[in-house]
Amino acid sequence: AFRFLDVGANAGLYTLFARSEAQAARRPFEAICVEPSPEMLVRLRFNLKASGAAGEVFVFDCAAGAREGTAAFYTDARNRGESRIDGAGDRRARLRPLAALIDEAGARTIDAMKIDIEGAEKAALEGLFTGSGSRYRPAFVIMELSHGADGAAALLASEGYVETFRTLRNGVFSRR
Repeated sequence: AFRFLDVGANAGLYTLFARSEAQAARRPFEAICVEPSPEMLVRLRFNLKASGAAGEVFVFDCAAGAREGTAAFYTDARNRGESRIDGAGDRRARLRPLAALIDEAGARTIDAMKIDIEGAEKAALEGLFTGSGSRYRPAFVIMELSHGADGAAALLASEGYVETFRTLRNGVFSRR
């Protein structure tokens, strides 16, 4: 199966795109979606059900972090995609390391990953790399770069990833 990890899944657009590409390649598909926003979880689950993908996707109601815990979560009412872990948050969100979520979902590998969590990418990647050794190294990572992700990009480089493509907001990093 093609296994996709979508961190900051929002309404599931990247997951559904990855699924359509896996289907076009005639590969079974499995995904793990991580989304801490209650409203976006409702939209994500609706989209997965409406597209017939719900049985192929594990959905986790939490934020990704370096370790287990909780953090203040700010909901941006004007742009739900910019909701984030923030000390000025209006509610508490559970933090979980990505390696623990992958283990819980029963995945053996991760082929590709998208991460867009408004500046908390480095902590989430630390929760993946320190918790899994080399087990869950995706072949490529799509990461939002517009929220000060320099530390996350440097962490990816230290783990053997090279930036291979960049758009205005995102970078694609491939494992050497």
